[in-house]
Amino acid sequence: MKAESTVMPVAPYEIEYDGEWAVITFFENVVPVAVEEDEAQKWEYDEYRLRIKNRDNLIATLDSHYADWVDFAKASENVVPEETDREKIARLEKEKAELDGVIGDMVQVLVDKGVIW
Repeated sequence: MKAESTVMPVAPYEIEYDGEWAVITFFENVVPVAVEEDEAQKWEYDEYRLRIKNRDNLIATLDSHYADWVDFAKASENVVPEETDREKIARLEKEKAELDGVIGDMVQVLVDKGVIW
């Protein structure tokens, strides 16, 4: 995913720890962005995030198999998580409410035109 910041990534990745999880952000293709004279320097880069279980040797594993981890993060970026039953029900209820509104509007137009009564 393309990202832009006024802070240039200084390492190829960073890790944020969240309990037993680690969120690894990989940075690639870091380039300066042309800015106006009165603007702060900006940087554009490709950013990929990966959330995995934390482990004692995480940094050593990342360093020794860096290319594999980046490839995995890139591949994971395009994976759409499967919808849970609760999420599906909420989505369908919302779609139904929207369709009910459209149908109600259409019926009102037909009533107003005398097509139905």
